[in-house]
Amino acid sequence: MPRALLRGLVRFIFDTWFKEMHIMSSYGYRTSRPHESILPRPHRDASQRYLAYGPIQPMDSDRGFLSRLFDRFF
Repeated sequence: MPRALLRGLVRFIFDTWFKEMHIMSSYGYRTSRPHESILPRPHRDASQRYLAYGPIQPMDSDRGFLSRLFDRFF
């Protein structure tokens, strides 16, 4: 039996057993911090965005994959 198949089988058995044995608690917790989905994202000025993502690309660009790939490096 190949090692990857054996590893997958062991993981499946363990995950199934663990889900059956896992006992959920009925207690919840409250925090004063709002949920991360409603927190605003931190501000990034234009120079930080340019360093991370490069120049703004037009949406109707017809360039090919290799052209776009090599433009990132040069």
